[in-house]
Order: sequence, then structure tokens, then C-alpha cells
Amino acid sequence: MMTLITSIIPFLSLIAIIMLIGWIFTIKRTNEKQVEQNNEIIELLKKVNDKLQG
Repeated sequence: MMTLITSIIPFLSLIAIIMLIGWIFTIKRTNEKQVEQNNEIIELLKKVNDKLQG
């Protein structure tokens, strides 16, 4: 029974590491989308501001 437990622990650690890496990549992708959307919002706000001033 003890050998079964000791053989499962590394497998669970590997799964945890794979899930963590996937989570990090998901956060990175989401962050890149947010930066792109923020830049679009800034450009639109600049256009609105230019129309109001000019």
C-alpha cells in the first residue's frame, strides 16, 4: 500500500505543474487581450476628445 501512495505522489505533482503552466498561459493570453482592448479604448477616447475640441 505504501508503494502505491509513493508512486502516485510524483504523478499528482506532475499534473499540478502542468495545470499551473496552463493557468499561467491563460493569464498571459487574457492580459495581452486586455492591453489590446485598452489601446483601442485610448484611441477612441482621443478621437472623441479631438472632435469635442475641434
